[in-house]
Amino acid sequence: MDQLLSVNPGMAIWTWIIFLLLFAVLAKFAWKPLLAAVEKREKNIEDSLQKAEQAKVDAEELIEKHKKMIDEAHVQAQKILKENKELAEKLRTDMEADAKEKIDKMFAKAHTDIENEKKAALQELRQEVVHLSVQISEKIILESLDEKKHRKLIDDYISNYKQKN
Repeated sequence: MDQLLSVNPGMAIWTWIIFLLLFAVLAKFAWKPLLAAVEKREKNIEDSLQKAEQAKVDAEELIEKHKKMIDEAHVQAQKILKENKELAEKLRTDMEADAKEKIDKMFAKAHTDIENEKKAALQELRQEVVHLSVQISEKIILESLDEKKHRKLIDDYISNYKQKN
């Protein structure tokens, strides 16, 4: 065990020589490719971070665009709803006006029909009065009446007429 802890100057020199030779060989042949690989790896990581950052910015822009599109769609939907309400109100107003116009025409027609019926009834009444007058005249002519009989005849005629109607 003592040999392991003792320092041998020849061994130490050879160890240093081999170490320096190995270091020179590694520096010449392995160090540059290792550094190049590390730098390449570092550049790839940096590029990936930049791409990720750009993707994040693009995603945020896309989210903003979608929010704007949703807002625009909402505004458009509100506009369509408003137009539909206005159209429904216009249709209701038009229908009310149309119904009022039809009702007015119906009233006017009913009024005209009533007037025509009234005129026809009056015409019929006139004809009846004329007819009755002719009959009364016939009776008067056929009977020579004194004033008493004449009044009785008129009263009888009026009461008969009232009973008929």
